[in-house]
Amino acid sequence: MLKARYTNTDIRVDQCVVRVQFTSNKFKFEVQPAFENADGSFDYPSTVGETWKTTKPREEISATKECSDRTSKNSRHFARMARSWKNANGVVMGGLLIDTLVHRFFSTADEHDSAGTGSFGLMARDFFEFLKDEPDKDYYLALGSHQRVKVKRVSKRRPRKPSNFATKRSPMKVSLLQTRSGERSSALQYP
Repeated sequence: MLKARYTNTDIRVDQCVVRVQFTSNKFKFEVQPAFENADGSFDYPSTVGETWKTTKPREEISATKECSDRTSKNSRHFARMARSWKNANGVVMGGLLIDTLVHRFFSTADEHDSAGTGSFGLMARDFFEFLKDEPDKDYYLALGSHQRVKVKRVSKRRPRKPSNFATKRSPMKVSLLQTRSGERSSALQYP
């Protein structure tokens, strides 16, 4: 039914998930069957371990909304920008990990809470400084739910410090954390 309606859309099954990748706007939706528990969490099948896993998306959504409201939506916009950079630079990192890192960044300092989009260069500089100072971890605790979010690849190589980042006024791309080759990086690329 989906393929008949969206003929130019990449629709495929990946384990228990139906993935819908819209080519016109780069949005991707993943749909997975889940069963709600009495506490508001959801169980979903995992074909990797042939077990059931639990997720708490409402708590994560609530924490995301609270942070977005507190930061004049800067955290939401910055997380979207980070996803764009991740996709453009081949970074191996899930969306929940990006949300968690952005949430942690905005929780450590408030100077970017009400900054305008013209200050996103400074914000990115400070975000990468924050990431550089983070210890290598196998996982983070997700915003809101405090469930483990796995870091897919860990490398001991530290990202280079983005020097003179704040003085550049041109558009930029930033490579987040890890490339597909597994190296950690915060290299800046100017068009």
